[in-house]
Amino acid sequence: MKYLLIGLMCLSMLLGLCKKAFTREGEDLKHYDKAISLLNKVLEIDPDDTDALIKRGASYIMKGEYDLALKDLDRAAELDPENPKAYYNRGVVFYHKRQLDKAIADFDRAQRLAPGDVDVYNSRANVYAVKGLTGRAIEDYTKALQIDPGLIKTYYNRGVLYISRKKYDLAIKDFTRSLELDPDYAPSYQSRAIAHYYKGEYDKSRQNVQKALALGFPVNGSFLEALRKRTGENAEE
Repeated sequence: MKYLLIGLMCLSMLLGLCKKAFTREGEDLKHYDKAISLLNKVLEIDPDDTDALIKRGASYIMKGEYDLALKDLDRAAELDPENPKAYYNRGVVFYHKRQLDKAIADFDRAQRLAPGDVDVYNSRANVYAVKGLTGRAIEDYTKALQIDPGLIKTYYNRGVLYISRKKYDLAIKDFTRSLELDPDYAPSYQSRAIAHYYKGEYDKSRQNVQKALALGFPVNGSFLEALRKRTGENAEE
């Protein structure tokens, strides 16, 4: 049961990052209001300005106004069916509306039109992860990293999925790479600690927990308790 709880906790962290990947939580949204106001004026002059429709749709997404966003992006895709940004942003809308198959279909279209866009691969991978299609998610994260090897969160996300598939060495490798790119990326310390825990490497797990705590990261309490029982020591000390 402890192993199951830890695995679910790690996967829930990934799903949390998936949500953040499509939003800007805590961000001041006032400048999106200004952008929408300006784009309204552009569209009053030319209601078929595809670029303005996509930008206004993207602004509505950031404000959480998904129905308005969908209306703009539907129109943009109708006007310019070869525009990958229309499909990408509409895929994000469908993700938020929990229409995951439609989201994947739009990301597929965007990928065919813009095969070098890492955002498309990452976003489609995030949706695959939410659907539990971890193999496909890993494939898309890998494609994103082949295009841009500097994607810290992509290494992290793929590492979490490797844990879910019990590929702990690959997970540790990804968390380590993310920390080479950003030594202060605390989630990778916790997740690397979990991977070491599953391998029975409790001292290494404890060391990673301490690094996460030193960065002020709120390490999961259930995991700390499981690790304490294995080592006989409090990782916080």
